[in-house]
Amino acid sequence: MAKSAKPLVLGFGCALTAIRSEKNLTQEVLAVRADLHRTYLSQLERGVKAPTLTTLFGLSSAMGIKVSQLVARAESFQGKSPVPAKRGGARPRKAAAKTVVKTAAKRRK
Repeated sequence: MAKSAKPLVLGFGCALTAIRSEKNLTQEVLAVRADLHRTYLSQLERGVKAPTLTTLFGLSSAMGIKVSQLVARAESFQGKSPVPAKRGGARPRKAAAKTVVKTAAKRRK
């Protein structure tokens, strides 16, 4: 990807994340509605991948907005870094380490 395209892709990712959040949609729900894989949607939001025209129209339709609204929002976010992901579902590493130790101790018996 050309260096000049990176701010555009990051802006699109920020816009996509913001609109998805405003619509109270999870990545999984939006991906299903737009006929995309959830990991691809995640890559779009993080600015790792750039969307095709077909993807733009699919996402816009799935969120109930016009493509022009999505692109305008992406322009307003141009050059900004993606929103950091929230990690609420993972258990703390300390608890995971204790479980591994307990499991290993049981195997030794």
